[in-house]
Amino acid sequence: MPSHRDALISSATVDGRVTLQKLEVFCRVVELESVSRTAEELFLSQPGVSGHLRSLEAALGSTLLYWEGRQLRLTEAGTIAYEWASALLQRTREAMRAIEGVRDGTSGACVVGATSTVGTYLLPAVLLEARRLLPQMRMTLEVHATRDLAAALLDGRCDFAVVLADGPLSTPTLQSRRLTSAPLVAVAAPGHPATRAQSVRELVEHDFVCSPQGHPRRTTVDRLLRERGADRRRVTMELSPPEAIKHAVREGIGVALLYRCSLTEELATGTLHEIALPGPTPATGVFLCQRKGRRFTTGQQLLLDAVCAQLGAAEDPLGLV
Repeated sequence: MPSHRDALISSATVDGRVTLQKLEVFCRVVELESVSRTAEELFLSQPGVSGHLRSLEAALGSTLLYWEGRQLRLTEAGTIAYEWASALLQRTREAMRAIEGVRDGTSGACVVGATSTVGTYLLPAVLLEARRLLPQMRMTLEVHATRDLAAALLDGRCDFAVVLADGPLSTPTLQSRRLTSAPLVAVAAPGHPATRAQSVRELVEHDFVCSPQGHPRRTTVDRLLRERGADRRRVTMELSPPEAIKHAVREGIGVALLYRCSLTEELATGTLHEIALPGPTPATGVFLCQRKGRRFTTGQQLLLDAVCAQLGAAEDPLGLV
């Protein structure tokens, strides 16, 4: 006797209303747990998203989603449909990019994911250099939080990703390897009293500008300060983007710990002053992540190798040690 899963898939194969767009809309609604956020992300109206969902339910002959209070939940049929749709979309995205690359082996497309600091300060220069080796390849760089990158790798929206993390992001479905490390340095405006600090304990006597609670950079900095015996500090301003933090520090609001790779211009021009502290330089790992079993086209593999070679070089021109 055919299962519920078989019945759903069978009905989908004969109903032209089941399109990749409808499946993508459905999957994003499930993943974002929001019709409005899905509409914003996919550049659709909210009625348009709702219409796609109703059409898909009609095509599959089952209710897929329901509201439980203010939470959007999957029905049993919806869970089956989501597993099928997400796997289909993953395979489709990867296949389309692979097909683009079979003409001469070095063309096609590759989507590289990155966390914020990596995507803003490290990968652009690396991809520009790789562009000289692969002039026919369409390269896309997408910046997401680590959790969202993991989802993008699994569903095929990203081919591989480079992330800042305290450890490898190895799971039953993901694998990662360390390329290098990104050192954190303390900075202040030139002439700020904190520039005379000779220890972490002296540094934390001054006001700090940092990322909000829960931000990965804040978590890393707090942990590193605790390890150096500085359990408390005065946070006078919380800002997420490194550029905003640097601006506040330049204005003398406080001191900050930021990744050296984000401070290349400021340290070179003297608009920010690095505070030399005793002991080993604190650093966070830079990891390459991909889905286990992921097959790359020749061009994608060449790009991945180029990224690894540049970021993993022993003497890296980007300030990584």
